[in-house]
Amino acid sequence: MLANGISPWQSFAVLAFLGLLIGWGSDWLMNASASRNMGLSDVKVRSLKMQVKNDRLWYFRSFDPATLSGTDLQLFCYGEQGEDVMRVRANKAVWSEEKGWSFHQGHFLGFYSSLGLPVIDQDGESITWEKPSNKEEGSYLHDTKSPGMSRSFETLSGLPFSDDPTPYLWLQKRAKDMSVHEIERLLTRFPNPDSHEMVPYQLRKAQLWWNGPACFVALLIGLGMASAGSSSTPSKLAGVSLVGALFFYLVRTLSDSLGEQQIISPFYSASLPYMLIFLATLIFIKIQK
Repeated sequence: MLANGISPWQSFAVLAFLGLLIGWGSDWLMNASASRNMGLSDVKVRSLKMQVKNDRLWYFRSFDPATLSGTDLQLFCYGEQGEDVMRVRANKAVWSEEKGWSFHQGHFLGFYSSLGLPVIDQDGESITWEKPSNKEEGSYLHDTKSPGMSRSFETLSGLPFSDDPTPYLWLQKRAKDMSVHEIERLLTRFPNPDSHEMVPYQLRKAQLWWNGPACFVALLIGLGMASAGSSSTPSKLAGVSLVGALFFYLVRTLSDSLGEQQIISPFYSASLPYMLIFLATLIFIKIQK
């Protein structure tokens, strides 16, 4: 017991609790502030490219996040074997959560595929599929590379897919500029969650998770070095701290690189620097004892 009646373990518990409270409290405040600004008002984009797995490729020469509309669109749709299914060129395309995509003043190309031939219906505003009359005709038409339909349109809608552009707009923000809530939203709604584009955001999410525990680890390291201070001079402790900071920076750089190259998982990449520096501190304390 100490002179004031408080044991070392009680003091440690209080300091540890305060360290966790400060770490997670600051993280909560940052995320709460970011969650109030999770719209598209701060997204700046000129052209926009949307790669939806291997099925579709969208390219807009310009795109307005405020109105969710783009100009000079080129859309390529592919089948299961990578064959052309349809292509759309449009002067303007507008996205709506209720109605999906609508295209204005453009040209439509439909190709024969295993689904049939996509054609613009009689109303001229949506797509229907024409099936071949028999298997022999279907096999022949499927091998045809030329489009089976070529038609201009004023307005076109009702395409058999609804690719939301908002996750691709969120992707324009760098991972380090996003809160954990913004990153989770992107990872949840992005159509290609396993693509290499998601790795920086997965890594950043793991790094943000460590904000709270990192304060606790730093507190443990500080208390450990303080307990070893009785047998070490201040200059020695300062030198050890400097070496520890450099070691942490080198390990952090290496682990980030391994995570970005998908050699190790993002969580292990974010955890490795803290675990190694904590282990090195324990070794240093044991040596000093």
